[in-house]
Amino acid sequence: MQVPALVTAGPIPRRRCLLALAAVFLALNATAQAEDQALDAGMAFEGVVEIAHAFDITPAADNKILRLNFIEGQLVDKGDLLVEFDPRFISLDADYAAAAENKAKAQLSLARDKLERLERLKENNTISVADYLTAVHDMQVAEADLELARITRRRAEILLEDQKLYAPFSGQMSSPKANEGADVEVGEDSAIGTIYRLDPINVRFDFPVAMLISRMQSGAIDREILKKLRIELQLPDGSIYEHTGRALSARPYINEATQMGTIIAQFPNPNYILRPGLRVTLRRAAE
Repeated sequence: MQVPALVTAGPIPRRRCLLALAAVFLALNATAQAEDQALDAGMAFEGVVEIAHAFDITPAADNKILRLNFIEGQLVDKGDLLVEFDPRFISLDADYAAAAENKAKAQLSLARDKLERLERLKENNTISVADYLTAVHDMQVAEADLELARITRRRAEILLEDQKLYAPFSGQMSSPKANEGADVEVGEDSAIGTIYRLDPINVRFDFPVAMLISRMQSGAIDREILKKLRIELQLPDGSIYEHTGRALSARPYINEATQMGTIIAQFPNPNYILRPGLRVTLRRAAE
């Protein structure tokens, strides 16, 4: 932008000169901001749709898969039954834990009765202090055994409930990673399948870091810049996606060769139009 020279017929008062220079500075700054904003709105960036959230379907205990209720790519709703395990052995464990709890209750009752008898004898000084303290200890042990039995029973009940696994949210399934009849063990590689959340969904795209830095140098905070950045998508057929998105985060490093950073934006996707791997074009949405 060229700035016209100040032509005068004579000396200019100092105050008038300062006001004129201030006006020129403001004009330059406003023009630079307008050009910068126009650059933002006019530039297009290539991006790729990717999953925002995924969840592995895993067993809570070693067991055998009885039935799989999903196939690769199947759309499921929250609460849909995905996996059923053979419940027989876990059911026996639950029965055993319940019986152990009943036994612990009986032993505690016996220890309390004994302590009550000894307390009456203690009042008459007909038993030794050692015998009395032993009875107190036995009752405390019986109380602890009952508490352990209750915890074991509750754990067994939870494992029994987990013999059927349900979708934690609506989404799309991966291919099964195990077959019906397979024995599965709890561990790092025990996932039977993965459910991918499709709404909302993310788009990753490269962004000129210089544009972000220029705003930060003017006093803006990067997270506030990203928070205010509204983005629109152009689909591969040239149509504009009906929902605008918002920038979530920027990677902490940049590409040394291209001087581009990466921004992750998130978009509503209620109709599952956006799918992972889809290439799209992004622009800054009009304010």
